Amino acid sequence: MRRLHPGVLVLAGAAVLLGLGAVRLLHREGAGTGPPPAPLSASVGRTGGTAAPPPISPSPRTAEGGHAVPQGPHKTGNSIRLRRPDGSYEVVEETTELLDALTSGAFRRTVAQFEAVQRTFRDEFTRTLRQSGPAAAWQLLVPQLRTPTSENDDTALVTEAVRLLAEIQRDLGATTAGRTSPYEPIRAAVSAGLVGFLDNPDVRSFTKGVALLYLTGQRLTVLAAGPERRVVDGLVAYDPDAVWQAFVVPDQFTPPASAGPGLQDPDVLRSCLRILQDPATPGSLRGQSLQALGAVPGVVDRLDLLALSRDPNADVAQAAVELLGSRPAAVPGDVFFSLLSSRDDPAWKSLVFRRLSEPAFDSPQMMSVLTRDLPSSPVEPDDYKNAVYQATVLDLSLGRYARQPDRNLLDLLARSLVDWAPHEWNGQNSPVVAVATFAGTHGLREFASPLRAVVDQLPSPEDREAVRAALGRLGR
Repeated sequence: MRRLHPGVLVLAGAAVLLGLGAVRLLHREGAGTGPPPAPLSASVGRTGGTAAPPPISPSPRTAEGGHAVPQGPHKTGNSIRLRRPDGSYEVVEETTELLDALTSGAFRRTVAQFEAVQRTFRDEFTRTLRQSGPAAAWQLLVPQLRTPTSENDDTALVTEAVRLLAEIQRDLGATTAGRTSPYEPIRAAVSAGLVGFLDNPDVRSFTKGVALLYLTGQRLTVLAAGPERRVVDGLVAYDPDAVWQAFVVPDQFTPPASAGPGLQDPDVLRSCLRILQDPATPGSLRGQSLQALGAVPGVVDRLDLLALSRDPNADVAQAAVELLGSRPAAVPGDVFFSLLSSRDDPAWKSLVFRRLSEPAFDSPQMMSVLTRDLPSSPVEPDDYKNAVYQATVLDLSLGRYARQPDRNLLDLLARSLVDWAPHEWNGQNSPVVAVATFAGTHGLREFASPLRAVVDQLPSPEDREAVRAALGRLGR
């Protein structure tokens, strides 16, 4: 099976990381906000058009004449334990149908119920708006602008109310000279309600974060998490009556809409600024507030992003670095190096390198950073963050070279090929293969000679084949 270069993990993991940022707040804040802090069971998936896939079952046998022959349960050959109502366990044969009901099926049922509650409330709001006007529809939302209980149905109700609140605010913000919002009669009430919701200390931070995501045009998707996986006397044990908890996270597969319409209200912007400036507010919410403020033209220019990038809370600092990366002209030349060394977390270093390294390649100081942080030897499997950081450094160094060839960078990479070649990269893709593939794709013939010098030293036949294929492209 083809091994994955750590750089692939950056892309594959990106969609999950944002969601985990939200789940991190969920775990810290306890009941009424989402899944428990225990490890998740086998089925955690996403919706938004597709449900978590069930286990694959054998295709039905076909009798003569093309008619399917009914089959019984598809046995897996394993045994599992099922919890009885009295708390004891019985041993049963595992089948694909039973496993689906306990995992993927439970996930699907939980998500479907959550979305059904949302849909019912949304339909009631729409009907009230049509029949009785915006003031009556607004009164449906007001009681639900709060922290939900631990029940999934209540979480769904509050989530939908918050989404509708954000939708109203965005519609009001999109009003132009030629268009009047149907919610104009309740503009003042909506503004006061939203600000009161964001400023209310009794509303949990995760619920406020959901509102900020909706305000900035982000689409959220419903997930569900089951109980902690249990093993009883050597067999995996399931509780058929276990309650799965539903929650929402950003949908990374759908680009967000423009953030501007939701943040036109000066009172809402001031509320976001208060959240950002309050050190007692959880860092995840402060980071979300900074992201929201950064999406508003003119507002972000009044924020001290350099100071915020050194905030003690990692979420705030990461949001500041993301915003600094979109404004490279405003970043002094030495900021990259100071921020890179300000935290030991490899994920932080990956972010700083990805967002701020481009101008730093012009500095003589960059060569010492590359010498230190390019891959040197395989890392341990549990040190994947360092593997991702090293892969990020290599990928961006190659990208920089392709845009602006530099003799010193070429020499460093050529020397590194000699050091990398003898290693077996333990499930990672060899950086030699990464360089060869990049060079072959971009026609960088100056890498051909260094690659030919090391190709026979690669311990993996698969890697030797990949490098020779890249050399073949370079020789055309």
